[in-house]
Amino acid sequence: MRKQVDVSDRLAGKLNALSDGLDRYERFGLHLLMSVSIGGVAPHGAAPRRRRRAEAWKTGLKVLAHINPSGLPYVGRPSFVDKRLLSGLLCEAREKESVAHRTGPQEISPGGRHAIALSRSQELRELVSRALGVAVRSTGITTYLYYNRTGDHLFPHVDTEIFSINCIVMLEHVIPRRARSRSALVTYGLDGRGRRVPLRPGEIAVLQASGTAHARESVRESERVTLLTIGFNRLRSR
Repeated sequence: MRKQVDVSDRLAGKLNALSDGLDRYERFGLHLLMSVSIGGVAPHGAAPRRRRRAEAWKTGLKVLAHINPSGLPYVGRPSFVDKRLLSGLLCEAREKESVAHRTGPQEISPGGRHAIALSRSQELRELVSRALGVAVRSTGITTYLYYNRTGDHLFPHVDTEIFSINCIVMLEHVIPRRARSRSALVTYGLDGRGRRVPLRPGEIAVLQASGTAHARESVRESERVTLLTIGFNRLRSR
């Protein structure tokens, strides 16, 4: 009896072979196309069940993980994220919220001096480097994200190579009383399934974000999430 080949494996194999023959700019275009595609077939984060959509979904995930490294090597609260640091970041985030702008189902604002100081700190750089096992550098790109309206979320996507590594810092999570569930970060494996990654205030997720599809679940009524994201890249050997 012939073993049935997963359609997504066959399609991904062809696209991966194509990507290997592209130059840097062409590969960037393919990466962007795949990112938009997975958001299109699963706009609300739930892995599609219909056969063709599920095949397209898994194909996109596999191609993205081939183009760039994927994985979530660290989740936790490092000792340097103390009450003083967390308080300073949260105060700055609240100040910046007054000038935040809405980009679909979320609001964003550039980080200020507290966020930038953390992005340049030796402690954070060493944490990311140890988690990945490679030397890294900060891109200096820091962003506050606000999920403050019922239904706010972030659809499945990957980040661009401008910052291939994303440090996601939970600053505040207001959960309504008697809530049966809460919004969480979700990452997706090559099998198409989502993994919920709840973060408590002060915890950090180090995500290989240009190769790992990820999303934010919708917030419920009276729920509120405030995050800081800090971009890193691998140091290229000369």
